[in-house]
Amino acid sequence: MQRIDGASDEEFSAHVCQTMATGLNINATTFTCADKVEFVKRVLFQQQNQLVARHTTSSNSGLLISVMAQQVKEVLPYVPMDVIRRDLLSTNSVSLTISNILEGSIGYVPETTVVASPSCASSSSSISFSNEDRNEEPLTDDQYYTALNTAASSFGKTAQERTMSYQERKRRLIEMSQIGRASCRERV
Repeated sequence: MQRIDGASDEEFSAHVCQTMATGLNINATTFTCADKVEFVKRVLFQQQNQLVARHTTSSNSGLLISVMAQQVKEVLPYVPMDVIRRDLLSTNSVSLTISNILEGSIGYVPETTVVASPSCASSSSSISFSNEDRNEEPLTDDQYYTALNTAASSFGKTAQERTMSYQERKRRLIEMSQIGRASCRERV
């Protein structure tokens, strides 16, 4: 096939496409290579979503959610298990669930008695959090739950103020969970 004088690359390409389509007795399309790449991406994305959907509905998903829920419960022992499981079903991620709880985007009522986890088995059914490293008396339940109250006194006017408030609340919650974990290790 010869290129017609003065024809642009697009015109020559369209002429070659039309000639080939006529020779094969099919209709020529205007799809480009970029269109094909986009189509392949879309198909792969749909296949991946279907695979994830099948995985989450499989019989092992209940066991996986239970294991992940126990991991969250070890870090945040005052959060009810049903709240943890509900969020894990939507996020399928331990770290996202912990972040959602610490950010306050999940509403819940803290458990009044923190149940000992299997990894922290003891003769008592509840854990008494203490702060012996700082030579302080053990925290009472009221003191513990007061310390867990991380609600900001006011809503920051700027993004920077809100970020600072979030970081401070997150730091306090992590500190309290570490106190609980240290107490758990001492009892074992």
